Amino acid sequence: MSKDDDREAISLEELAYAGLVQSEAITRLLIEKGIFTKEQFYDEVRAVKEEMQQVSGQ
Repeated sequence: MSKDDDREAISLEELAYAGLVQSEAITRLLIEKGIFTKEQFYDEVRAVKEEMQQVSGQ
C-alpha cells in the first residue's frame, strides 16, 4: 500500500474552503500584529481583483 492510499479523498470544495479559512486566519494575525491595517488589506484586495479582471478580459 502506498502513502497515497492512506490519504482521505478531499473534494475541491473542501480544499477551497480550507484555503479560505487559512487565508482569513493569516490576514487576521497580520492585522492584529500591526503589519498592515484593514484598510490597507482591503485596498490591496481591490487592486488585485482589478488586475485579475484585466488579465481575464472582464
